[in-house]
Amino acid sequence: MLEFKVMFKTIVKYINKTPFLLTFFVLSAFVLRLLTWKTSIAGLGKEFAFVQPDAFYHFRRAMIWALNFPKMPTMDFYMAYPYGAECPWPPLYDWFVALMANVLTLGNPTKQIVGLIIALLPPILAALSIVPTYRIVKLIWGNERIAIFSAFFAITMPGMLGYSHVASGDHHVAETFLCLWFFYYGIKSIKYAIDGQNYKKDALSAGIFITLGLLVWQGQVVFYTVFCFYIFILFFVFFDNKEFIKKLGEIIVYISVFTALVLALVRFIVPRSTEQTLWDFGFFSYFQPAYVFFLAIILYIFGYLIIKSDAFINLVKKIFVLLILSGLIAGLIKPFRENLIKGIKFLLKTDPWHASINEFQRTFSSDMFLPLNLDNILNIFYFISFLLPIYYGVRIFFKSIKNSKDKLNIMEIFYMVWGIGIGILGFYQKRWNNAYSPALAIGIAIFANNIIEKIKGGHGLFKEFMQWREAQKGERVSFIAKILVFSEKSPFVVALILVCIFLTPYYYITKDLLRSGMPMSLDLYKTLIWMKNYLPPTSHLWNPVKQPEYGIIAPWDHGHYIQFIAEKPTIVNNFGHQLRGDGFKDAIYIWSVETEEEMQAIFDKYNARFILVNNPIPFLGNPIVEYLKPNFMEKYIMLGEGHFGMPMPVPRDTFYSLPLANLWEFDGSATNFSPAQKHFRLVFESENLDIMPYHYNEVKEYKLYEYVKSARVTGKTEPRRLIYVKADFITNWDRTFTWETSVYADDKGQFNLFLPYATGEDNIFIKPLSPYLITDGKNYVELVVNNEDIYRGRFFEIDLKKGKALPEEGKKFYQERLKSKIGSQSSSEFINIHKKP
Repeated sequence: MLEFKVMFKTIVKYINKTPFLLTFFVLSAFVLRLLTWKTSIAGLGKEFAFVQPDAFYHFRRAMIWALNFPKMPTMDFYMAYPYGAECPWPPLYDWFVALMANVLTLGNPTKQIVGLIIALLPPILAALSIVPTYRIVKLIWGNERIAIFSAFFAITMPGMLGYSHVASGDHHVAETFLCLWFFYYGIKSIKYAIDGQNYKKDALSAGIFITLGLLVWQGQVVFYTVFCFYIFILFFVFFDNKEFIKKLGEIIVYISVFTALVLALVRFIVPRSTEQTLWDFGFFSYFQPAYVFFLAIILYIFGYLIIKSDAFINLVKKIFVLLILSGLIAGLIKPFRENLIKGIKFLLKTDPWHASINEFQRTFSSDMFLPLNLDNILNIFYFISFLLPIYYGVRIFFKSIKNSKDKLNIMEIFYMVWGIGIGILGFYQKRWNNAYSPALAIGIAIFANNIIEKIKGGHGLFKEFMQWREAQKGERVSFIAKILVFSEKSPFVVALILVCIFLTPYYYITKDLLRSGMPMSLDLYKTLIWMKNYLPPTSHLWNPVKQPEYGIIAPWDHGHYIQFIAEKPTIVNNFGHQLRGDGFKDAIYIWSVETEEEMQAIFDKYNARFILVNNPIPFLGNPIVEYLKPNFMEKYIMLGEGHFGMPMPVPRDTFYSLPLANLWEFDGSATNFSPAQKHFRLVFESENLDIMPYHYNEVKEYKLYEYVKSARVTGKTEPRRLIYVKADFITNWDRTFTWETSVYADDKGQFNLFLPYATGEDNIFIKPLSPYLITDGKNYVELVVNNEDIYRGRFFEIDLKKGKALPEEGKKFYQERLKSKIGSQSSSEFINIHKKP
């Protein structure tokens, strides 16, 4: 028994060691993030399924660079077709993936290896981020317990977890990982500077990590700005410590000069194909090194003015002049000024595109708190915990004001800037919660430590009371009381229970994140695979520096999917209007065009051959409606009741008069709302129905249409006679529909028709069930049209006077169509044309 106790104590003593705990936390964080493997690595068979759409472009760019290694083709004509564009992201992350793929496969990279690296890299980096989180806390407070708690809570912070599980595949965790090391070495250099130790090595290390961060994501300038603001505060706090001010200036020079030079050099070396990558804030360009250097120069001059100033009031005057001069210089350099304004607008979310993206929405909204139910109570707890870094930041601010300089912990001031600055950004936009997560873990750790200290104090008093009562009254303490009261571990256990209750929302959030399904519906995935296998192939897929044969118009947020999984070019992708051309705006605007000629003009502008159509209505409730025609919403959309009684946009009947709405709902056939579309034919539809409640027919989730010249018919009949045309088809999912149109003959009895469907051959996957029937109500002609006729715009001549006599049943049907004015928008009566008469 004694040996067992000794062994147990030895084990406990070993696992209480920091290296063991950190290793255990890192491995736990990594394993936790692998739990979504079934919906990513194994989710779609041979294809990887990532939750983040951007992961598919990382996959594509890494494949391009891996297959062309060591060359780095930067121009990609598969996005922003036909203009082509460069990826906005800096090159390091995808280049690293390409390098690793070539190393692991000995120069023969495959999709499976590249995809596996992209899937595993975020979990690895997120798990390793626990180490700098621990080190930052230890450096700031020197408190082992808070540091260990911070590392523990960092395992499951939702903001980072959502970007770092194996189904994520995005690069944003890399930016946080590098940002943490930059913060660590940055504040370590400042600590060494004030302690009189060698700070230059750590300043250079900070420069290396912020450089690597900016080579992963151009938005890392925000974290650089946070650090610079921290130094700015220290300048004021240590106004009279000239030696320390001088060291701060040297630190910012070490960091910024190295960073600016390396960034500019990489930007110069990496091939540049468009003007956007010269100065554009949204791209990896010369703006980032210029910004880093410009901000450092301002801080350095600021420090110099402090050193040369004796009176504080004189310093304030000089700083005021410095800020005015800095603003004038920045304003005079047009590219710098314009992109600085772009960056501010980006943070303020003034752009309709950014305002419509989920990760740019606010983390909390009023409907998350009311009415009070279990979910909303958990949201309230999460909201309270979310504010902890901001709360402790405010406390540090007031404590710093009260304390004298010799009692001031200048490291705490950094946490104040980090917690408040990134916390406000995280509250305003979800995407910043990735970088806010370590600060949040630290805030919760401080909270947990405070609870332990409070309970320890109360526990000590209660323990003394119990001992006094036992001594005075002779009452023996029960066995349970001995465990709960006299055990030294009781405060820790009680505090841990309270913190776990407080953190209940994190369990549910983590569970929901790890149970998140595939990033796309199975219908979309099957549609993409069909597009890959059956649409005409396009050239230069993995070396896209030349223009392929045609492009596809699709919803802007499907672009990454189509380019990678379907392997086809699109006029826009998830980079939105950052790319060259107006593809983003036109992909939205096309829903509001009111004639087929307008729609054709968009297709001709982009050399587009196909259009992927799905339900646009849910997206008409967000700011991108600004890109539609003026008064579109008032004319075509109204607020109605959707599923579960929730208010949502619903289409008016006038909406179905629009050409693209006609394709979506009626397969391009004439209806009482609109005429038939003359140059578009359905070639594929997905399996499942669109679930929205406002359809007139059975409408599938996705439909793919081809833009064709169409066969053309010139005919003769009696003057002013209505010509009616119909043909029956069956889709790839056995849904039958009738395509029909009508036209009046002129005073001479002549008429012209456009026939977009082939009736003698399959329309790729849409099979004909009958030839075209063309009738004037007396006679009819049957016409068989082949695909070659459709593509070349072949002319057919017919004379209905010489046609076959129309049977009585056909004449009755003709009269019904004549009565309902098929194709006339003036009739409000609806005809279900998708059912055979």
